[in-house]
Amino acid sequence: MAQATIGRFLTTLADTMEHSRLDMQHEMLKKMRNGLFLAADDVQRALAPREDPESQPAILDLGSGSGSWMLDMAKMFPHAELVGLDLAPANLSEPPPPNCHFECDDVNLGLLHYKGAFDVVHVSSVAQGIADYRKMLDEIAEILRPGGVFLAADGDMFLWDESQQVVPLRAEGAPVS
Repeated sequence: MAQATIGRFLTTLADTMEHSRLDMQHEMLKKMRNGLFLAADDVQRALAPREDPESQPAILDLGSGSGSWMLDMAKMFPHAELVGLDLAPANLSEPPPPNCHFECDDVNLGLLHYKGAFDVVHVSSVAQGIADYRKMLDEIAEILRPGGVFLAADGDMFLWDESQQVVPLRAEGAPVS
């Protein structure tokens, strides 16, 4: 698996094996949430079809990875426009639905060019790649339309043992102490 350093972060480039891992992660998160998202009433309200064809609902997926969440959302909300943003292109096995497109970009470079453009913003498992998480949250508040919904599923990247102690990081192949 290839890796690249972007800023101060080491990131795994999106090869087929990495996208398979991301697809599995997507399925695990769906099971944990009992669906694609929590706050179902808020999401349904924010993404309800509108009378004005120029003002259809829009969804932004930051760190869209393999595109699984986006493709599932595109099926659930065929009237909404979806934009997936990631450092690497999604390895899709078939073209995405017409309401769904992907852009290669770095969230760390800013999001304000999307000001007021989205009804739902989704972020999942990207914390390790964000230089300034607070800045990202402030910018998400700016790009959400009034009444918009922010969906986040993230957490720390520590491993814990059966005694609830943090397992220290070690190089691959290094002896376990």
